[in-house]
Amino acid sequence: MNKVPEKVCMVCDKDLTDVNKLTDRIYTDHDNHIFCSVKCLGEWNTVSEFCSWEEYYQYYFK
Repeated sequence: MNKVPEKVCMVCDKDLTDVNKLTDRIYTDHDNHIFCSVKCLGEWNTVSEFCSWEEYYQYYFK
C-alpha cells in the first residue's frame, strides 16, 4: 500500500495542506515526490498534476 506523503513541497517546503483548487496545484514525479509549482518542479519529470488532495488520494489510493 502507498504511504501518504507529507503535504509540503519537496523543494521549498511550502505547506500544501489547504490547496486552493483555483490557484494551486499539486505536482508529482516518478518517485511520488510532491511539488507546489512548475518552478519548484524544475528538471524533475512530471507524472501527474492534481487540483486537490481528494483528487490526489483517489488517483494513488483507490
